[in-house]
This record gives sequence, C-alpha cells and structure tokens, in this order.
Amino acid sequence: MKVCNQCNVAGQPEDRVQFNHSYKQQPLVYKLLCVHLIYLPLLSIPFIIVNGAFIALYLKMVGVKDYTSYRSFLPDRQSHRYNLKNQVTKGSNNRFNPVSSKLFWILNCTWYCPYSVALFEWHAKLMTMMETLENINENHPKTDGDLKSQANDFLKRASMLFQLGKILVCLILTLCLPFVMFSALITVLHLKMAGATNVKVFRSFLPENKTFSSAKTFWGTTYLRLLVFSIALFNWHAYLVKLVENWWCPFHHNRKEPHYRAGAINQSFWHLYPEDFKKLSPDDRDNPIWNEFK
Repeated sequence: MKVCNQCNVAGQPEDRVQFNHSYKQQPLVYKLLCVHLIYLPLLSIPFIIVNGAFIALYLKMVGVKDYTSYRSFLPDRQSHRYNLKNQVTKGSNNRFNPVSSKLFWILNCTWYCPYSVALFEWHAKLMTMMETLENINENHPKTDGDLKSQANDFLKRASMLFQLGKILVCLILTLCLPFVMFSALITVLHLKMAGATNVKVFRSFLPENKTFSSAKTFWGTTYLRLLVFSIALFNWHAYLVKLVENWWCPFHHNRKEPHYRAGAINQSFWHLYPEDFKKLSPDDRDNPIWNEFK
C-alpha cells in the first residue's frame, strides 16, 4: 500500500508537510477562527466511537481473541512532557487568546489530539482485521496465524452469525463514514488555514493495484471494497490529526517516536516565535518530527 511509504519521512524534506510563516502575519480574528475550526470534528466523534465499539464487539463475538484494543494506541499518561502544573504556554497580550492558558494546551495536547489519533488508528486496525476475515471466508485457505486459525474455527461453527454480523457492520459503517469524511475535510481546511502545504491526499492511502478477484460474489466484492475504502479513510484521518498535533503540540509522549514520523513537518507553531521557541524542552526544539533538519 502507498501508506507504507510514509514510515520514515523524517529526514526527507520533500515528503514533509511545509508550514509557511504566513500564519504568523494573519490577523487575530483569522487565527481564532483557525484554532476553533479544529473542534468541529468533535461532532463526529460519538458516531465514530459507536462504530468502533460495535465492530470490536462483533470481532469478539465471532471468536477473534487478543485483538488490539483502543487503549493500546494511546500514549502512556506518564510519558507526556507536561502536566497542568508545568505546562509551557505562549505569551499573549490578548486575554481572549486561548494559547496563554495552560488548560488549553493540556486539553488539546494531552487529550484531544492523541486520543483522536488513537481512535482513527484503532479503527483502521479493526477494519484490517475485518478484511482478513472476509478474505478467509471467501477462500478458506489453509493458513497459519492466530487470527486466521481463530477465524476458520469460527466459520465452521457459526457462518450464519458471521453473515448477519457482516450486514450490520456494513450498515453501521456506511452510516459512520460521512461523519469521518466531514471530520477529515474540516481537518484539511484547518491545516490549510494554518499555512500547510504538501499534505498527502486521500488517494495516496489507497492500495496500489488492489484487486478483488478473491471475492466469489457481488456482495463479497462490495463488502471488501467498503473495507478497503474505510481502512484508507481512517489511516488518512489519523495522519491528518498527527499533522495537527505535531504543528500545535511539539511535546513528547511515548508514541511520537516512531508513530508520528508519518506526519513529519518542517516546523511547529512554536518554532515561529523565538520568544516562545526557547520555552520548549531541548529535546522538543530539535525533534526531527516537527523540526526540519538544517
């Protein structure tokens, strides 16, 4: 898949998202609009959570064991660079500017951004497991691996439940996808307003030369196409939120390396302002994920 080509983009300036200095010269009203625009995707989060919870429940019901949980995609709480007591903030002469509040940075950089990244990565993983189950159902090959052996055991026991679950998954996923698309497009708009260029587009996350010849029915082909589209969409959205987090929150946590390298940028929001740049931890000032090699 093309998305695999992103794994080591730090150190490859041509692949980085470039944030220009135009944002610094924008009027305060523009900046406040840009900042608050990123909260519109919160409207889609409940639908996405319900979708993920249902698919996780379905995988558990069909006998898949030890599938990756949402929690495993979250950074360790103790690994965050800052807490509410020692969080650095940007200086501002305007009391209406939220960047001067410690709580603003904690809510965004410790909770909103990393939890959103985890949510979309988790969904992509669940969709990938669903695709694997569907391929097994169509082909019934003799395969190795825990997931495939569990799936084969299940298919022998409860194929009717499997088919009913697929229909429900397809229905709920179809209802959820418009909200994911809305959230992704708002995130792209936010990045563009912040001056981002060279942002990867959705089609770069689609698999190359993907065929569905293994599916024996029209329903099987349609279902596989939906899963492949969904995997790409969730991976793209996770990438977009990583860009947002690297831009606004150049602060360490234990998933930044290597998981956020796919969202490497030339400079963070903090690097635009020398008086605030010096407030960063030395490790954050020079981190190649959000500070381009000079």
